[in-house]
Amino acid sequence: MPEERTGTHPMGETPLPLLYVAGTGRSGSTLLDVLLGSIPGFVSLGEFWQVWRNIWVEDRFCGCGSRLQACAFWQAAITRAFGGMEGVDGVQHLRADRRAIPPRRPPSWVTRGAARTLAPSLADRVRLYRAVAEESGAAMLVDSSKSPAYLLALRHAPGLDVRVVHLVRDSRAVAHSRATPKANPQPSDPANRMPALRHRGSAAVWAREQAIIEALVRPRFPTLRVYYEDLARAPESQLRRITSFATPEAPIPWEWPGTMTPARNHTVAGNAMRLDNRPLVIEPDARWMTEMAPRKRRQVTALTWPLLAAYGYVGPWRRRGA
Repeated sequence: MPEERTGTHPMGETPLPLLYVAGTGRSGSTLLDVLLGSIPGFVSLGEFWQVWRNIWVEDRFCGCGSRLQACAFWQAAITRAFGGMEGVDGVQHLRADRRAIPPRRPPSWVTRGAARTLAPSLADRVRLYRAVAEESGAAMLVDSSKSPAYLLALRHAPGLDVRVVHLVRDSRAVAHSRATPKANPQPSDPANRMPALRHRGSAAVWAREQAIIEALVRPRFPTLRVYYEDLARAPESQLRRITSFATPEAPIPWEWPGTMTPARNHTVAGNAMRLDNRPLVIEPDARWMTEMAPRKRRQVTALTWPLLAAYGYVGPWRRRGA
């Protein structure tokens, strides 16, 4: 697999290591992000593609529980990067992102025109990535944005050395999870509620995102595929695989304690579990096997069959959670 650089970097600056979690919603990306952020030398950002909206426009909640604009960590990082909130036009960057990376459309984000539209936003993202690394003292940033569109846009960002963890979960488990809205962890902020998506729509999104990752991401970035089911069953071995892949010259030793309390995080977006600092007991969530209506299961299986089989979830050779 070619290890293509993700862009040029300013003279005298070494590329900034970034571990990007790609995949679809409800695949366990927030869990993986929080676990990786608890390892010394790693810092979790959450779904960083939402940084302009969540900090500059809507001032949502940080993973630490504070509003993002009031969070001391983000205040320090933003001051380091831009001299303060007023030093960058987050609203304009959000508009540019929406023009260049439109949702539910063909992959126009790989065109030169899209790259030109995104150039100022990407340059300021890299400044903020670098400020976070300096402020936290971390050697590895973890971005669980998942979106392959945003990931492909990062190819044009100067100064990043991107490695990708392709997190895969059974499409039927994803569809079952996305069919039910997640409870709002903070009633004062209704926007924090995660919307439901019908099974057919979820299956289409799952198939599309996996196909884009396989066809466009893998040829362009060093990529490690990780299955949610394996992560939930054997977190220590999977985390060792990931840390060795992220920093092959110096794998980070870490003993899995079984039950752990995640490190305090400053994620800008993600599943509600990022706001919960209670001890974690990691185990597979296979409720879809007993709770999902047979008709819905057959529908999702049919719509996602080729990749579902390729990933080993269906057929006589099946090996993962089915």
